[in-house]
Amino acid sequence: MDNTTVFNLLNPYIKAITDDEVSSASMYAFKTTPLKSNLNQHLNLDYEFFDTNMPHEKVKSTIKTILEIFENKFLNDNTTTFEKYSIHNAKKIIDFINLDYLNFNDPLLLNATATIADVDNYKIQYFLHRLDTNCQVAYGNSSYSKFKHSLLQLTTSDDKTITIINKVAPIYKPKGFLFLMNTDLDSEASTFDLIEKDLFRLPLYPHIIIVDNICFLIEANVESIFGFEKYNKQLRDDCLNDIKSKLTITPSSLDLIKSFSRKGRNFNIFATLNSERFDNIVTKDVSTKNLLSNKLSLSYDQHDNLDITSLDDAKKLILYLCDSLLQDLDDSTLYESKNNKPLI
Repeated sequence: MDNTTVFNLLNPYIKAITDDEVSSASMYAFKTTPLKSNLNQHLNLDYEFFDTNMPHEKVKSTIKTILEIFENKFLNDNTTTFEKYSIHNAKKIIDFINLDYLNFNDPLLLNATATIADVDNYKIQYFLHRLDTNCQVAYGNSSYSKFKHSLLQLTTSDDKTITIINKVAPIYKPKGFLFLMNTDLDSEASTFDLIEKDLFRLPLYPHIIIVDNICFLIEANVESIFGFEKYNKQLRDDCLNDIKSKLTITPSSLDLIKSFSRKGRNFNIFATLNSERFDNIVTKDVSTKNLLSNKLSLSYDQHDNLDITSLDDAKKLILYLCDSLLQDLDDSTLYESKNNKPLI
């Protein structure tokens, strides 16, 4: 696939916006969570979507700007390369995946009882299915706290749809004092109004575009949104390497962690790996140590290094690192979010 082909896919949407030939345009925020049921071996993530209620015209102009920036940054660059998706592709390459529509109203398909020819396509189609079936209007902090990623979607008057997905967290909490300043010398003087509320942010160009049955993975590592198996295995291997190189643990502890991580389909747990939690263990953050020791009953040696003594300990550690633990607010029991099984 070349730049001209991609331009011909995207430019009709810019033209439709310019000519006001758009039937719908919406912006959503969403959260990925480990799938609570593990009956379907092909799915490891579920999605909760929120309609932000951004005005229709604002969504249209935002999508138009994002696509124009993408065209200028990538399609006008002769060095841009598009290749069929592979976990081994270089980061500078833009991957694409050809999609085939799947109807998840078919229970055989939803439960993966039917034969799944292309698992990556299956995961992307499930993501789009959940956008249609598990979306609510955002309201209050109970919704905003779940805004982990963002999505823009536009449908033209001739019923063609483009979906733009951004992995970056959309809610920005200002740090320090931020003031609104007018830098246009021909306008009125700045009032320096203090920004006291959270901001909603989007990157300048898309991380993922789904258009005309093609999914473009533009930024590196964005396939984690869909929980691709090969990518999850790479996440697992990278995490194990980091544990070996950055944590001071005994060989037996490392062997137990590797044994659990490499068992069966446990690589899918790593789809929600939380690097901040790992960094807190590396830096021996006191609150993290107290949580692991008191809540998960993990042991530490005399030098404050983790001491993993069983496969159950290894399981607790990995589930904690991958945001796969839930806590019952009534009895403080910790649960594995994958299948709601009590851990302790």
